[in-house]
Amino acid sequence: MKKTLSILAVFLLMALLPAGGQNVKIVSQTCPDCGVTVYGRLLEPSDHKPGCQWYVGPEEESSSESSHNHKHESGSSKSNEVQAKQETADPKPVRVPVTEEKPSTRLRDYVPAPEKPAVSVSAPLIPCPLAQPAPEFSGINEHDIVYEKPQSISAQHPWGEVDMDELRRVKRLGYLDFLSDYDIERYSNTPGGAVILGKRTPEGKTLWMVLQRDQESGKYVGSVMGDTEDSVGKMVSPQDVRLEAEGSLVVMEFSGGYKVVKTIDGIMVARGYNIDVLPLRVDGHPVISWSQDPSWEGKVFAKETRLYDGRGQKIAAGEQLEYYDDAIIARIDDGTRAALYSWQGGYVPFDVGGRNSEWMDDIRCYNSDRGSYYVIKIREGRYAVMGRGFRRVGGIYASADEAHAAWNNQ
Repeated sequence: MKKTLSILAVFLLMALLPAGGQNVKIVSQTCPDCGVTVYGRLLEPSDHKPGCQWYVGPEEESSSESSHNHKHESGSSKSNEVQAKQETADPKPVRVPVTEEKPSTRLRDYVPAPEKPAVSVSAPLIPCPLAQPAPEFSGINEHDIVYEKPQSISAQHPWGEVDMDELRRVKRLGYLDFLSDYDIERYSNTPGGAVILGKRTPEGKTLWMVLQRDQESGKYVGSVMGDTEDSVGKMVSPQDVRLEAEGSLVVMEFSGGYKVVKTIDGIMVARGYNIDVLPLRVDGHPVISWSQDPSWEGKVFAKETRLYDGRGQKIAAGEQLEYYDDAIIARIDDGTRAALYSWQGGYVPFDVGGRNSEWMDDIRCYNSDRGSYYVIKIREGRYAVMGRGFRRVGGIYASADEAHAAWNNQ
């Protein structure tokens, strides 16, 4: 009898399983009449309570052969009846323990999704020096002395010695008659740095001379600050001269706010009305910001902002510049085009119509738990991702969302 019921249970299980559901897990089944619940399998006739219409117990078995055969047939008929009733009965809610989840009948829920390969990251496309903060005020390395009495220019100085022969030669040309002595002295602790000497006049003016050390003789030779022309040909007169960037730059100020920035060797770095020495250093060099004067628009220059390093080399240029410690975003054409620059002045190129170009449709910088990164819109429908150190993440993406997802999946 039990063997027959077990076979019937197998057929019943096969009948109830949906097609393609070989991986389905049976959590439980409950009899709608007697309330018996079994877990991990389907009900068998012997599981029901006595008196239940689907119950078949061992007491119904007989030891006689004829009775056994009769019972076997009767039991088979009742089992068939049980199966038919179970298949046609109204569905009842299955009592599922709170610790169990209702099993899915979809095969795909039991098949692990294929792992997506990690997005590749390229080697650095261009060098990536970092902009380091520098003291905004560098007086700790500079001396600014005002004397009560005039000092002789031919005397011995803590910063070095003046080449008097050269000074006399220049003086004979009529340039230094007013500066044989001085009462303002500015110099840095950097060996070989520039020296600034000033002389106040009874009229309330100050005359200035900038000295640089000659590489051959080791002595200092001077040049006088006189009237000069600004970038549009207007004459301006000297107002002040000082050391900046820890003594590595000489900043000359003229009337109207015009400035000239030179290295301590006298090399021109930048000149104009909107110049600032930023509190930054890259590879040990200071950074200078230059912006077009509003009154020049349409006359000489296009609307532009530039960055120079302390050697006078241009780092980046654009209508707008956004500074980050690892890169610079430059924007032109009212922000409709952008380029990504390093602090050494190189740009990150991308293929645009079969040629490399520095100008993209847009570039944005983002922060994440993986660090900062840049999403570059090359053109509509073409996006790229650039990580710190100018490392490209993956290839070309169809949208900004795909680009962000690639960054998270690297």
